[in-house]
Amino acid sequence: MDDKKLISEELYKCFKALADFKSHKRIQTGLRPSEIHLLIKIYKHGANTGIMTSQLSKLLNVSPPSVTPIINVLEKKKYVERLRSDDDRRIVYVRVTTKGVNFIKDIDKRFRQTLVGLVDYLGPRDSLELARLLSRAVEYFADSHGKEAVL
Repeated sequence: MDDKKLISEELYKCFKALADFKSHKRIQTGLRPSEIHLLIKIYKHGANTGIMTSQLSKLLNVSPPSVTPIINVLEKKKYVERLRSDDDRRIVYVRVTTKGVNFIKDIDKRFRQTLVGLVDYLGPRDSLELARLLSRAVEYFADSHGKEAVL
């Protein structure tokens, strides 16, 4: 195996291990990662007025029917609510509820605490180096997908 292949295999193992930690969120939060991801998208893009399912599906590059079951779960758990347009009753917006906002703030707080622990573990120099390298990785993946890197 050449060096590039060995290095890329090591990176693969690292990214896979990080992704495995993501699956443990459900145990801690009661939501699947896809549900958390959608909840955060709704919050970011429809904070006050809400967002239509069609807009959500475009943001996520998926079909509207694939978003609906996740919205149903979030609505059943009272993290989001559906609102009909006053102008056109056929148009339905999805908006994060107070319970949903509190949930997002809680997981954000916990994630930031985890990162403080990581900085303690790695030390300042290695933490800054990790941040620099991850920023470059984000740029690479954004470029390879024709998107703008958002940090």
